[in-house]
Amino acid sequence: MKDQEFKKICIQYIIAMAWVDGKFYEVERDFLVSLIQRAQFEPATRAEVDRWLTQAPPEPNWETIKSQPAIAKDVLRQAMLLAMLDMTVTANEMALLQKLRTQLEMSEQDFWALQSEVEQIIAAQLGAG
Repeated sequence: MKDQEFKKICIQYIIAMAWVDGKFYEVERDFLVSLIQRAQFEPATRAEVDRWLTQAPPEPNWETIKSQPAIAKDVLRQAMLLAMLDMTVTANEMALLQKLRTQLEMSEQDFWALQSEVEQIIAAQLGAG
């Protein structure tokens, strides 16, 4: 799989998180635009990914993420961060996070440790802002 395709799938997981609760907040959009810009997609891929900011992406390929565990953990971290940006995590968001955790074969203990890490990141951002 090409690097661009894998990055697109990683972004797809995170954008799916933004859409899962049926609300797409401005803070989520800003976060996603920043991630998309950092990914440095080729123009055609960028156009496809940008469309996901106005309509939900198709269901991500859940098996693909397993191929690179370190990147997968970062995708989960980013999805969790996105879910918490509005200071609430809905049942649908938690279900999607748990689905990703299951696909990554991550233990509950590691998942909650990651959640604690994300909460600390948000707290530090709030303290700096």
